[in-house]
Amino acid sequence: MMREYLRDRIFIIDNVLSCEECDQLIKYYHTYGPTKEFCGTYAKSIHPDDIFPISKVKKIVSSVNSHLEVKINLDWCEIVKWPPGSRKQPHFDLAKDQTVFASITYLNDDYKGGETFIENDLKCVPKKGRTFCFDGQYYSHGVEKIKKKDRYTIPIWYK
Repeated sequence: MMREYLRDRIFIIDNVLSCEECDQLIKYYHTYGPTKEFCGTYAKSIHPDDIFPISKVKKIVSSVNSHLEVKINLDWCEIVKWPPGSRKQPHFDLAKDQTVFASITYLNDDYKGGETFIENDLKCVPKKGRTFCFDGQYYSHGVEKIKKKDRYTIPIWYK
């Protein structure tokens, strides 16, 4: 896996999940359906007893930890469907006191738009299996408007 540092506390790790694992997670999402709607997106929370998806989440957490000096642990995660027209304005993560980091893993890249961005700084081009890592309480970030097809991601917050 290759890591690319973009700024302090911002980096990308490619091929964290295989294309097959990404497809399986999207299929899991469609099988079990979203658990909540938020600002035009549809999230399926992943709980510790969800054996298949949590095994993939643990793989992401392990990969992120392999690139950090201090070990962090899973706090919260979900699979999110972003339909065309959805977007997320720049924001800071309103997380728990113990939340220290965030990552977004892209499950597909066959859509238009939907780049994750750090406000006034940089954009992460979505790539299937790629994980974008950053401190969401330190950096204002958002998602550009999805123009065509659905976007699927796994956001993870760490403590």
